[in-house]
Amino acid sequence: MPGPESLLTHFSDCVAVHLGVEGVIRKCYLEFPRNARPQPDLVYLAAKWQGEGLRYDRYLDRAPLPRAKRRALISAVAADDIARSAAEALLEIAERADPDGEPPLLEIRGTDDARRSVDLNLADTGRSLASFGFVLAPVLERVGAAGEAFLRANADAQLGHFALGRDERGEGFVTLYFGAHRA
Repeated sequence: MPGPESLLTHFSDCVAVHLGVEGVIRKCYLEFPRNARPQPDLVYLAAKWQGEGLRYDRYLDRAPLPRAKRRALISAVAADDIARSAAEALLEIAERADPDGEPPLLEIRGTDDARRSVDLNLADTGRSLASFGFVLAPVLERVGAAGEAFLRANADAQLGHFALGRDERGEGFVTLYFGAHRA
């Protein structure tokens, strides 16, 4: 990792280190406990790099926000109405399934770039991709037959997270995290 000093200054405060690879991009996430966050609401500090290019993202806890503010946050980061509508419907489902009505919701902000997005955790719903088909269909229709094929092929997989917003270049995106299970 180029220039690891920024992460190392927070290393002793974290409770977990998560490493990942996405194609040629490498990732390192420091996870902070509620009582030792370097900034209020900071759950993860992530470094992402490719070669010598390094960027940082901050993952902020937004679950405690009142319902109206959670929806406003989704509207603020959504690249379009299709993504926004899907996220709002999923948020409502997640609120009903979560024990305290505040499902894990993270706001992700890039440092010195256009990244701003949200990640909604749907694990407490315990539901499959197929059961969310009515919500996901408009999003997946954008990729035509490939979206329908994806949903059919992964129908029984559990939906874990739904993320949407703008990436570091300002381009809109939607990401589904699915299929996690206990080994």
